[in-house]
Amino acid sequence: DNTLWGGILGEDGLAGISLSEDGIGKVYRDFQKSLKKAKDLGIILCICSKNNFIDVKDCFDKHPMIILKWSDFVIKKVNWNDKVSNISEIAQELNLGIDSLVFIDDNSVERQLVKENLPNVVVPLFPKDPTNLNKWFLTEVMYKHFPKNAISSEDKVKTRQYIQNIKRTKLSKKLNLDAFLRSLEIKLKFLIRQVQKMLN
Repeated sequence: DNTLWGGILGEDGLAGISLSEDGIGKVYRDFQKSLKKAKDLGIILCICSKNNFIDVKDCFDKHPMIILKWSDFVIKKVNWNDKVSNISEIAQELNLGIDSLVFIDDNSVERQLVKENLPNVVVPLFPKDPTNLNKWFLTEVMYKHFPKNAISSEDKVKTRQYIQNIKRTKLSKKLNLDAFLRSLEIKLKFLIRQVQKMLN
């Protein structure tokens, strides 16, 4: 809300948020385009939002002007938990140091809470005037924290790699090796006499 689109999704509804090809809606659409380019450079995008999960998922799936897709985000923490906890979980699930994260949020209270409780997270000052959003992102976030001279083939698939790693980790936690081996129903028959004859 007021970061990827203008307005509050839970109050304004899908049709009421600002996301379009003109006016203030274009500002947020252009910002999403910049985030999409950042993702293509190998920067991992995650959502940390105090919102109703279904509302946010519907927005990414159904809004005609949305640039970013649900699949562009490796981790989606869309709930009513405090953002400090959600950010800590994101770092843990990505298996990255907390100092690798940049937290972008329009809410000054949320930014301050993260600064105080997770001092190693980069928390840039969000622009007061949303028309400066895209320029701010390029100068204060990309150029300062994600300078890239070239894009490698690995950068292009980094989002997919992280998603696959997270899926593997979740699967390994669920997997019971004994139960898995039993499910294979492997049967071994020892043919000792035949082996002895072959040896003789």
